[in-house]
Amino acid sequence: MDRSSDTTDAFAEVKLGDTTFKTDVYRKSLNPAWNSDWFKFEVDDLELQDEPLQIRIMDYDTYSANDAIGKVYIDLNPLLLPQPGQRPVSLTESSGVSLPVTGGGCVMSGWLPVYDTMHGIRGEVQIIVK
Repeated sequence: MDRSSDTTDAFAEVKLGDTTFKTDVYRKSLNPAWNSDWFKFEVDDLELQDEPLQIRIMDYDTYSANDAIGKVYIDLNPLLLPQPGQRPVSLTESSGVSLPVTGGGCVMSGWLPVYDTMHGIRGEVQIIVK
């Protein structure tokens, strides 16, 4: 946090498994709006079940280590559930090879609290996960 103006130079790190993406730094704000392009993670269903999506909100510092503002962990297991009214599909119907298609093409979205272990809830972040 910039002590003179009580603002942050915020950016987000989005991590799933061993892959991490970073947003641009949103300078001198307490209400950053990145509206960035989608981050695409190529993972199989097992990785989706094992790893939560991690979003770390950070304060960029030029002359010292970046400061953590807070974190959000998102369980991605609901993305594997079929949508209501959708029947399970297998690739046998179109290709003759029996391979089940998993996942329901679900979308999770909403506002989630950004939590810091020392200071509690520090704000909120709006996310959309497909």
